Amino acid sequence: MMDEISKSDTTIAVKPVQDIEMTSAPGLHFSPALEKALEECRQKVEAIAKDCRGKNVKFRCAQLDLPVWSPSHADGNRDMEFDLQGDERRCWNAFWGTAARAPTDVLRVTEIFDKPVFFNAAELGKPKSEDIIQGALGDCWFLSALATIASVPGLIEEICVARDEEVGVYGFVFHRDGLWKPVIIDDLLFTNIPKYEELKEVEKELYHHDKDLYTKLARKGKKILTYAKSGAQDETWVPLIEKAYAKFYCNYDHLNGGWTGEAIEDLTGGIAKVIEVKDILNIDQFWTEELLNANRDRVFACAFHQLDSSRNGVGNARVQGLVGSHAYSVLRAVECKGRRFLVVRNPWGDSEWTGPWADGSKEWDSELVKILPELGHQFGDDGQFVMEYCDFLRCFEIIERTLLLDSSWKLASKWLQVPLPPAGVPPSFGDISFELTIPTSSKTIMVLSKLNQRFFRSANDWVSYTMDFAVVKVGQSTPLGTSTAILRGNRSISLELDLEPGTYRVYARLDTWEYILGQNIPLNRSLDDYVPGRDLARFISNKIEATQIAPNAYTSAVAKFRALTLEEVIARDNKKDNASALRKFINKMRSHNRSRRSAFPEVAHSHDGTFESDLREVLVDGNKPIVGLKVYTKSTTAATVKARLNDDQYF
Repeated sequence: MMDEISKSDTTIAVKPVQDIEMTSAPGLHFSPALEKALEECRQKVEAIAKDCRGKNVKFRCAQLDLPVWSPSHADGNRDMEFDLQGDERRCWNAFWGTAARAPTDVLRVTEIFDKPVFFNAAELGKPKSEDIIQGALGDCWFLSALATIASVPGLIEEICVARDEEVGVYGFVFHRDGLWKPVIIDDLLFTNIPKYEELKEVEKELYHHDKDLYTKLARKGKKILTYAKSGAQDETWVPLIEKAYAKFYCNYDHLNGGWTGEAIEDLTGGIAKVIEVKDILNIDQFWTEELLNANRDRVFACAFHQLDSSRNGVGNARVQGLVGSHAYSVLRAVECKGRRFLVVRNPWGDSEWTGPWADGSKEWDSELVKILPELGHQFGDDGQFVMEYCDFLRCFEIIERTLLLDSSWKLASKWLQVPLPPAGVPPSFGDISFELTIPTSSKTIMVLSKLNQRFFRSANDWVSYTMDFAVVKVGQSTPLGTSTAILRGNRSISLELDLEPGTYRVYARLDTWEYILGQNIPLNRSLDDYVPGRDLARFISNKIEATQIAPNAYTSAVAKFRALTLEEVIARDNKKDNASALRKFINKMRSHNRSRRSAFPEVAHSHDGTFESDLREVLVDGNKPIVGLKVYTKSTTAATVKARLNDDQYF
């Protein structure tokens, strides 16, 4: 996991809503869920744009959980789920404190840039890896992922589904636990430059007490953005997609630290794998079969562990200019002049490799400098650099490869909540297994995955565990294959096999690394003490939504923390209008979906501990790991998957 390292009046033309045409080429993993998310995203953006123009307002709309956008807030145009202007703390801050830099102000892109454009026309209206520059947030892993997939033509454009730049509404799609989610944002961004009136007198003197001069010189351009920015003039796609990703995960602080491959999974629905360089058997084969296929059906990122400073006391020691525990993108792999070269990029937009083949180094003689166009590289302090393959292998310790899937790959999955053995009990096979049926001969990728907890992680207890698994055909006793153990902190492990039609069992084993219980939620506080209720409610809702993917994860306390959607309330009232259906409806609601009023008979008037015990049940006692098996088959028919606890409970 990459550590939380961060670096520290013109009318715009109306852009039509984009229409993404899905192809069979590797890119976003096309599925009915993606098709639904794309359509929902487009409909919302179109409805918002139409509504805002009718009201002559820019977009800041009320967020309702509706299939098609329907503004109804008093403002009519404020994003209640991610309101940077009115609720900025919740948007950048984690539940209990934060590692993200606090912003100073919030401005629209039209206030920041004189002529803002989503993609820069000088770049032919297309995103480029070198456009991406990290800001005051430790999301190098996400920005490295962006730079990596920006090397694949058309892929960023598929994620940025729809937009209306004049109204200020943008729609994106992201992938989570096998599902696609649309995310709608406005064009408000955090900035780090104060208003003129907030300056000290000595600071005002620097601008001759001229507010207009201060605004022109200090409060304009990409330099004032708190978080990520584009290196291209007036370009906005980088900070806006970062904002959408922060909304996807609840706040900016939740983006601190992560694996680049997992961000690429979120962006594409692909399959990430962590490869330790020291474990590569044949480096020539790895070059030919893996790296030379970069940007075709796979993409790569790389990193090395932070250096130990206990001996020399150098806390920020670098390896020939490169930083440990920091994510780098592999943009291209090229063979030329009998040499193997890799073009790599630092998301900081500077701080490059200073070893052999660094920009301007002695290796670039008058003849070899002619290969720069073939490498797609030019000298400059922009974070992009060239390494020879041998130096790359000596420097980097981890390579993250993510397969990009075309529409021929079919996905089947099953998730289950799994009780971990008490601390000190050795890991064992048999506690959880999966049974899958393969209908036709197929190349098969099995992915054993932890539930994605990033979007409620600051209100969640930490239970760290590793996983591995073995695959056996039913009726046989010898495994067809075994996975490597998952790295601590990584989300999934995978195994690729060619399977014949039949039934197979996947035996998983979980190994508890450590428990850190009750640290994030101070449940010993009484309800009279301060608790950031909106933050807590949102994180709990996110956790409940995520855990419902496992059929055995429901608890009786969940109903008290589940908000009814508008559709459910409308449906409830419509059913009440039909007297013959009333009793059936009430019985169903009592057993499966208690209303919020019935769920809280005691909370409004007493603090007798009942609510705290339910809170503990949802956040701590019910905090068992949820593990899923995702099975990808390259065939016309998906596999079927069942889960089993111990040897008798099937799901």
